Amino acid sequence: MSRPRSTEILEDWREEANAIVLPAEPPTPTRRGPSIGVAGTAVALGVLLVALLARGQDPRGGGPADGGVGAGPSASASASVPATSPTSAPASSESAIGTPSAAAGASGSAQACSASQFVLGKATVAPGYGTLGTDAVYVTQPIRNTGGDCVLNVPGTIGVASADGQFQMVAASDAGTATAFDVPAGASVSIILGAWWWVPGHLSGTGMTAPPCTGRVSDVSRVSIPFASDSLELDLGTVWREVCTAPATVSITVKG
Repeated sequence: MSRPRSTEILEDWREEANAIVLPAEPPTPTRRGPSIGVAGTAVALGVLLVALLARGQDPRGGGPADGGVGAGPSASASASVPATSPTSAPASSESAIGTPSAAAGASGSAQACSASQFVLGKATVAPGYGTLGTDAVYVTQPIRNTGGDCVLNVPGTIGVASADGQFQMVAASDAGTATAFDVPAGASVSIILGAWWWVPGHLSGTGMTAPPCTGRVSDVSRVSIPFASDSLELDLGTVWREVCTAPATVSITVKG
């Protein structure tokens, strides 16, 4: 009866082992290569790495290579974050709120001034410079508004009179650049009145003659300025020797 094959293999291994002659001294390690332990470890790590790659794992660790927890952000993930765009700030409501202007007041947002709402300040008199052969005098009369806001319209005519005479209306040119002025409550403005007249002695030797004076009023010392419903009467504090209706020899200006 034949023996089992495994028994035969075992007996052959025993015969080979008994035939080996052991050296008298134990072997010493050399530096020609890594020890068997290190080499075995390297082989084991290589096998593990191959196994991980075969299973689809990221060898850097942290989860699946398709972007699991611990994986770095991919380009597609970064692109999916919506961009935040700045929003426009709401417009300030203050920009729609206007401030009163001279034009707005003069167009009718305030009532016309009346003479009774003004009080007179101290007037000043100063000589002016007129046309060659004439004398000129200017009177500045400050007035203060003791009433409400109003619009002061510059008149085109004023009344002139001597100390004891009647007022006569004469044309007055506007020496300023506006015909209406806003005067807030409590504010002050100045009315500047000017007049010029020909002096025969100044014309001597010039070969010039004075033009005709229509509607002459002599020795003017009082003026009446018409307002919307009344008039403001002023004492000039000086004398205008002569005022003509035509051509106009009187001017009126309002300044704030």
